[in-house]
Amino acid sequence: MLWRAYVDRPKAIDIMVKEYGALSGTWKEERLRRQYEIYLKYRGGTLSEGEVKEVEKQKKSIPSRMPKVWRIRKFEEIFGKISEFKNENNKHK
Repeated sequence: MLWRAYVDRPKAIDIMVKEYGALSGTWKEERLRRQYEIYLKYRGGTLSEGEVKEVEKQKKSIPSRMPKVWRIRKFEEIFGKISEFKNENNKHK
């Protein structure tokens, strides 16, 4: 299920990140942490045109979908190394 929350009060945003957050050790936690760092850096004022461009640039550097490296890591946590998985599958042919 996909859902989004739009919050514009600094205290509410802090509570959402610190109390709710994201599941520890996931790519979503990393994404939220990086977004929150950007937010903290620029919150509390009007941004210049250059700052707006910098925020957009930083936002684009944060993947919006699960990166391949995270999928591989999770696969390996569950099933072992990919090479081991391939070897095990070949034994059953």
